[in-house]
Amino acid sequence: MFKACGESKIVVEVKRDLFGTSQLIKPSGISLGDCAVPLQNDWAQTLIFETPRYRGVARSCNVFYLGDFLNIEAPVTQANHQPPRLFVDSCVATLVPDTTSTPSYSFIDNKGCLTDAKLTGSNSQFMPRFQDSKLQMKLDAFRFQREARNLIYITCHLKVTAVSQSVDSLNKDCYSEGSRSVRRQGAAVSS
Repeated sequence: MFKACGESKIVVEVKRDLFGTSQLIKPSGISLGDCAVPLQNDWAQTLIFETPRYRGVARSCNVFYLGDFLNIEAPVTQANHQPPRLFVDSCVATLVPDTTSTPSYSFIDNKGCLTDAKLTGSNSQFMPRFQDSKLQMKLDAFRFQREARNLIYITCHLKVTAVSQSVDSLNKDCYSEGSRSVRRQGAAVSS
């Protein structure tokens, strides 16, 4: 569960019942990149991570131009729990760190469908999956029309399931090629 995003840091809140099995993960059993768990909310049964926003980003600057691709990657680490499979339920782009603000652009919806190519004819797509615990996508760079601000916030709702759980209408990733919808299976692709 996303909590807050700024220009210099990201705060992420994760349910301790990560797989929805009523088995709580230990704080030492999960990490966000190389960040340790700095805070635990016992009442809400969540773990809270805070990390510098651009740590570990392969690109040397955060400027993109129309025609560029934004390469987006979301990994989850397996520690002392079942092998995880990562999905994205939804993603929205906004000009401020508030998903309900206007204007907004929802480019992933319907429990994991990348709709950007269908709506705009772009080449945005999920990349082939080589690990169940990692999602990668390329998104055509864009701007909001009649908007002078250059900073765009992308907020995504991610979900982790056990690899043993079947891919279904709630746990999938798909994208559109023109007017055609392509559903990718959640299983890893062999390299």
